Amino acid sequence: MTTANKPPIAENSLAMVGHCCGARFPILETLEEGIDFTPSSAARADMEKLKAAAVPTASAGPKPD
Repeated sequence: MTTANKPPIAENSLAMVGHCCGARFPILETLEEGIDFTPSSAARADMEKLKAAAVPTASAGPKPD
């Protein structure tokens, strides 16, 4: 798997507040710059490998005629 190029953050920084529909991460409110969620080319390659290895599941809908 790929690794991040950013310095690690403290584990307790990812503490979640709230529950299901109102969950939030207070640490995100303190960031000075945004979070780049764009995967690197290496991460994309890892995701493609995982996607290719996934077992297809049956559709829950009705079968076409």
